Amino acid sequence: MRVTPQITITRHLPATAAEVYAEWLDPDALLEWMCPHPARPTRIQLDPVVGGHYRFDIEDGGAVVVTGRYLQLDPGRLLSFTWSCDQWADPDAESIVTVVLVPDGDGCELTLTHTRLPTEQVAGHTNGWTAIADQLMQRLVSLH
Repeated sequence: MRVTPQITITRHLPATAAEVYAEWLDPDALLEWMCPHPARPTRIQLDPVVGGHYRFDIEDGGAVVVTGRYLQLDPGRLLSFTWSCDQWADPDAESIVTVVLVPDGDGCELTLTHTRLPTEQVAGHTNGWTAIADQLMQRLVSLH
């Protein structure tokens, strides 16, 4: 059996699961927190329906494009989508990101799992998702 790399990031967030879920599908919100700073999205296009596509144009010392399609959307509970980057050795490779939201006390627990990543991308994406989770937390703190 072949083991594939997996990243898991967990955070307690100071917002309801419904509020956090909405952040993932709001292009204006994503512009604020969806890229490990100093990288910044310059354009975000979303079609948030199962089978719908998304595209993030990112400035990170050069142009980077992340694309994918939504696999599962369960409002306030779960999002799952493919993730591909035009800078990867195989830009057509599809990894999978799953975000699970569980109500927890005065907020919710977010668990993000990224699977099927190219091996050479695991360290960078671990650092990236860690920073993104922290940026999302900072945004939610500022909104509450």
